[in-house]
Amino acid sequence: MKTQSLLLTTVFLFSVQISTVPAATDPGASAPPDLVQLVNSTVICGFSDNVLPENVPTFVNDIIQSTGTSVRHIYTTAIKGFSAHMSLVAAQQLVKNNPNIAYCEQNGLAKAGGEPVDAGKGQGNGGKTTDSVPQFIPEGVSRVGGPVNGVGLTAWIIDSGIDLSNADLNVDASRGFDAVKTNGKSTVDDVYGHGTHVAGILAAMDNDINVVGVAAGATVIPVRVLKASDYGTIDDIVAGIDYVAAHAVQGEVANMSIWAWRHYRSLHEAAAHLADIIPFIVIAGNDGLDVNVNPSEPAHVEHPNLYTVSAVDHMDVFASFSNYGYAGDWTTCDSDYPDDPFPCATVDYAAPGVDVTSLQPGGGLATWWGTSMAAPHVAAIILLQQRPNNRPPNSDGFAIDDPDSKPDPIVHE
Repeated sequence: MKTQSLLLTTVFLFSVQISTVPAATDPGASAPPDLVQLVNSTVICGFSDNVLPENVPTFVNDIIQSTGTSVRHIYTTAIKGFSAHMSLVAAQQLVKNNPNIAYCEQNGLAKAGGEPVDAGKGQGNGGKTTDSVPQFIPEGVSRVGGPVNGVGLTAWIIDSGIDLSNADLNVDASRGFDAVKTNGKSTVDDVYGHGTHVAGILAAMDNDINVVGVAAGATVIPVRVLKASDYGTIDDIVAGIDYVAAHAVQGEVANMSIWAWRHYRSLHEAAAHLADIIPFIVIAGNDGLDVNVNPSEPAHVEHPNLYTVSAVDHMDVFASFSNYGYAGDWTTCDSDYPDDPFPCATVDYAAPGVDVTSLQPGGGLATWWGTSMAAPHVAAIILLQQRPNNRPPNSDGFAIDDPDSKPDPIVHE
């Protein structure tokens, strides 16, 4: 049931200019060269189903000893496997010689699915403000039926970290995880801003400052898989998902507002296995393409507990940058991956993703666009459904001008 007492008696209104909706571009075009070099010299390998999780470290150690390479991550839960500094040619030879290894694939890049709005100053007109303002309810939050009391509920935020000192968030850093590590040092603090923005949409507190989230006051756990550049490696992201799969408990959800613009078996399987454990909310991506033609990962994972989210603007019009997809439009979706078949997928929900105002590191507010901003609206609604005896997610209308043949329902509490 919606907690009406959270609705403020005083709502601060801000003007909204014409929505800023950039055209789709090559997501990897601005990736840092050192990160490109890293993924081109590393691989991800998955073990066969018959390998027990407890035996994975021993098998990895044997492989490292025999090849002289160095390992980056070991996976035991979402998938069983590892990533290592190794050429793909050497890795493919390893697959031929080791019956315990099912596959090896080139490491790759993924990106945050949201960007700051550049124009203007302050909330609602783009840009950002470092000063706190009296609390108001963002348009997107009210559009999906929030805010609702989320205190006592928990969401994992697989992203760029979360601002640990933010006065408007209830952050549990003790359960957090850093897959990236900068200069050998671990932190789950957010230096980019994307994870903090996502967390604020989902769970900003009901207090007297800034914004209030859809599931107001819910606990957010930072899982850092993106670098400050807003890019991340597939093996780091799989490591973050693997950590959540090993530590999440029933009643929690995970949100990952990150997308890769091609298929990766390791990421695909890890996402599906996390969804076996808790609800997993992911983004359709910002290519402006069909996820069944251009297999945006993990958007084309078809799983009853994985929710893929597209973006709409303030008028419920489908955002031009947002990916889309309906399985019924296609008969086959894996022709380019004959050795790794996957089913066609349907985008599950749409939510506000254009000119969305939320929190930023260091205090104050920022306005962003992207399917990244849409997903936490849905994640909050799914999280609220984890309460005892609550009804399943509802919808309030459909995305207008959705490019596929089945318009996405707009999620609503």
